[in-house]
Amino acid sequence: MGGPADEHGDRGAQWDRFQSKEIAKVLSHFDLGVIETIREYHRGSRRAPKLRIRSDQGEFLLKRRSTERDSVERVRFCQSIQQHVGSCGISIAELIPTRNTGQTLLELDGRRYELFRFVEGVRFSRSEGHAREAGTVLAQLHTALLTCRAVGQMPDARVHHNRHAHAAIARIPDAVLYANPECDRTMLGEALERVRARLEMAESKATKYGYDALAQQPIHGDWHPGNTIFRETGGITVIDFDSARQEPRAADIANGLVQFSLRSRAAADPLEWPVGLDPARMQAFIRGYHEHTKISAEEATILPWLMIEAIAAEATVPIAREGSFAGVAAERVLTAVANMLDWIGDRSRAITTL
Repeated sequence: MGGPADEHGDRGAQWDRFQSKEIAKVLSHFDLGVIETIREYHRGSRRAPKLRIRSDQGEFLLKRRSTERDSVERVRFCQSIQQHVGSCGISIAELIPTRNTGQTLLELDGRRYELFRFVEGVRFSRSEGHAREAGTVLAQLHTALLTCRAVGQMPDARVHHNRHAHAAIARIPDAVLYANPECDRTMLGEALERVRARLEMAESKATKYGYDALAQQPIHGDWHPGNTIFRETGGITVIDFDSARQEPRAADIANGLVQFSLRSRAAADPLEWPVGLDPARMQAFIRGYHEHTKISAEEATILPWLMIEAIAAEATVPIAREGSFAGVAAERVLTAVANMLDWIGDRSRAITTL
């Protein structure tokens, strides 16, 4: 969603951290040479702490997987997706094997770790050029994944009829009141009802227009600027396959359309955020995708409704968990989200013809 949180992580939330003894023990399993610096790296999920490590052999990123959501079989599934993509020539962050076993997943003291070679690059510039590149690379990724035979256990998450979003909407009133008893209850109730109504309508439309008949395949599952590293020399390195799953590719396209077209959310108050998406970047993203493969008419018809479903889930799930969105008042964020959902719904016909 962008918003007050950094595109790569939750600024307003407390991060899990590594302990000194833990770091030493984990790194002893890898051959990194002489370690020069180790520092925390606050990007991505706060429940999966990361360290940026510099040694005489280069730079690396150590990641502790969340034990709440990441079983061994789930990590294996995500890694098999990533390794297949890399074998197809798409740039990814290299997984580093352990010294003794050669495995890319380290299990230690009930926790799970991955080590990647760190990739230098620049952030998404909010330019049409970068949006087009993001669309092109997503299409290349989807083509590569058509031949992937992933191993391990897929997550149960999905964009369409996301049960987590509905459960979150039901929990939000209690979660928000617990975190902030002084919240504007009227605003909260009205915003929640608007989000719920738009979500239910979008689900109905996506089903009506044939989402369940679309072919399924492995997808990235979280296509947004924080998971794409733009290289200064051109091209994109794809990272963070933690949300990879089996679903129609339209789910990735819809999420990408939203994430690479968001207008700046620099204002502290969500009610001051600009409503809507950048049409030029939306068109650029679709043009980029079409440079490699075409979006079908059936997929195009469903895209605006999947966009609404994706935004609703991304906003409601963290609010239900924390009682706020990256430390910002939930009722104000949800009002801004409802405004965005209305904007997309009111322009659904134009979006399908991009």
